[in-house]
Amino acid sequence: MKRLYKGIKVAFVFLILLSAVVVSWFACRPYTDSMQLGRGDVIPLEHEWRVSASADSRTATLRWTLPESMPSDMALCLRSNYMAVTVWVGDEKLYAYGDRPTSSFGVPLGQLYLIVDLPASAQGQELRAEISSRWAIQPEQLTGRTYYGTRGNIRSLVFDSNTGAFIFGFLSLIFGALFLLLSACLALKRNKAYTPYNGFLYLGLFIFLAGLWVVTDSNLPQFITAHVEPVFYTSFFSFMLMPVALLFFIRETKMHGNRVVEACILLLLVNMAVSSCLHLAGLVPLMDSVLATHALLFICVVVLLVVCIREEWVYHNHTLREIWIGLAALGASALLAIVQFYVSPMSDNSFFFRIGLLVFIILLCVSAFKRAVAALNENAQTAVYKQLAYVDLMTHLQNRTAFEKVQADLEASTTQAERLGYIVFDINNLKETNDTYGHAEGDQLIIRAGRYIGRQWEGVGKCFRIGGDEFAVQLNHTSAREIEESLRSFAAAVA
Repeated sequence: MKRLYKGIKVAFVFLILLSAVVVSWFACRPYTDSMQLGRGDVIPLEHEWRVSASADSRTATLRWTLPESMPSDMALCLRSNYMAVTVWVGDEKLYAYGDRPTSSFGVPLGQLYLIVDLPASAQGQELRAEISSRWAIQPEQLTGRTYYGTRGNIRSLVFDSNTGAFIFGFLSLIFGALFLLLSACLALKRNKAYTPYNGFLYLGLFIFLAGLWVVTDSNLPQFITAHVEPVFYTSFFSFMLMPVALLFFIRETKMHGNRVVEACILLLLVNMAVSSCLHLAGLVPLMDSVLATHALLFICVVVLLVVCIREEWVYHNHTLREIWIGLAALGASALLAIVQFYVSPMSDNSFFFRIGLLVFIILLCVSAFKRAVAALNENAQTAVYKQLAYVDLMTHLQNRTAFEKVQADLEASTTQAERLGYIVFDINNLKETNDTYGHAEGDQLIIRAGRYIGRQWEGVGKCFRIGGDEFAVQLNHTSAREIEESLRSFAAAVA
């Protein structure tokens, strides 16, 4: 199982790198559709269009008669919900989006605001928008979020409706990057007793990928990059990898359901790989695999909830409480977001998810820091226990175990010890003291002897209590004359 888990981690890293390569490739391709916003009143046109649709509802035509008088800098704003759009005035084509020849990778259309400049010669004429889609088009998709006004006011409307998502995503990116930096700092100070940096690493990846998805799922990147494809693929890959990073974080906790978590990770990675391959081969567009992905995510959330709740109720492991409560909040918000995605595609699909994600991130941070504090305490206790194993509790000198370890290290050392000397003591008449005055007085005698020995040689040698009334001092780089002088000084001190 360890080899399988290691292989899953390698696959996770590989898919992250592959996603970066694909996004970079599309970012380098030329893109001609105009999505930039300029400057300039906004009139909703939802109830102004005359709509005619084909029998299968995959193509439709919208018609609207332009005002007899139009100020300059007027524009039409249409929302593309993965649809190709061509706008005409008479026989003049004003705008075309999504009618380019497709490449082997396919051309993702995305959910964009399409801005159509309206020339002064078009006033009073009929404007026609021809729309086509791979799927049946809902009425709301045809006329919802269509506006007429100056470009500046349209820009303000778009920015105002997406600012919340963009700020949330941007802050998540910063927060995630800080956790990644923290994990890197902890990794540099890694030791066997303290390894919570893995938890911070996967938590940082999850928060960073969640922020990246929220940002790219909003409509603002189209006005920053003027490029649909890298934004689309970044949104897709971050959405697919985000739950994997979360599962790796949960996998780092001490729980009994690690095999179930590993199975979920493997399923999500396989789903991402298969969906990507089918899309790149031109067989199944990514949007056609969304339903399967949503179903798989829902199953994983339910399974994880069961595992976490069982961990607390059956095994009485309370370290996962924040995680399963956060999972419940995130699962409920994700379910609402998915329902909204299918019921109202033109809405802000990440709104409910952002709320649940915020609650989840807060609880995850609480869990991560609690685990870090527990690891620090465990590390401190380990260091104390390790120290106590080599210290005599009565005299606070090193004990016989420490003495034997020092001798074993000397014997195993390849370098020859120079001028190494030993002084060995025992306390005379300790048994008589115990029998006459009691063991308490005998203990005080041992303590005082250890105190005098420590004062005399601590810092210049190693002092040990090697038996009940026996002590030893190891001196390095010391001559016989120096040892004799130190013994005379010691005798004068205890006289």
